[in-house]
Amino acid sequence: MKMRLPTRTALLLLLTFFSLEPVSAQVRQFELFLAGKKIGDITAERKVKGDLEVITINSIASAQILWKDISTVTNTRVVCQAGKVSESFYEHKEDGEVEAYCKISPMENQYAVHHWKKGKYTLEGPASTSVLSIYFKEPVEGQRLFDESWGEYVTIKKTGTGQYEYKPKDGHKNVYRYANGSLIEADFHTSIATVKMRLKA
Repeated sequence: MKMRLPTRTALLLLLTFFSLEPVSAQVRQFELFLAGKKIGDITAERKVKGDLEVITINSIASAQILWKDISTVTNTRVVCQAGKVSESFYEHKEDGEVEAYCKISPMENQYAVHHWKKGKYTLEGPASTSVLSIYFKEPVEGQRLFDESWGEYVTIKKTGTGQYEYKPKDGHKNVYRYANGSLIEADFHTSIATVKMRLKA
């Protein structure tokens, strides 16, 4: 699969962003567990300057699933400007091979989406917030989020005190738990296992 370069708009936004000073930054570190055993790490970073915001989530994991050793690397980035999602990129690799990706770019009042499974299509926009944002801010019941990995919208549901869930396109629910407004852990359900994420001590 050929490497897809960022769009000119995305490059200009990022170059402008990183040339500005000062930049407000937040970094949160999480650990991933499968059946009680640590399998990887997630780094979530949020940078803000004026009305420009860039959130990145990067994860690395290695685990034995169904008697097979699998190593994964997942990178997600969303760029927001003036409180609206402008660009996003998602890529998931297994054993060095790209298994899934989703890229969105602005197109008038819509997004142009290129998805690994659904191909190229357009999606209504603009989105005011994304799934990545809930790593840094507790969501609210019924909030509509843009899912960067599937190129579509999801609605988050409150299921308890400080607990929320949503189901992406694959139908496997993701559960997030908060304490004092900060994300402390999450469960990512799949058809064969549940991966748990916990805030690193």
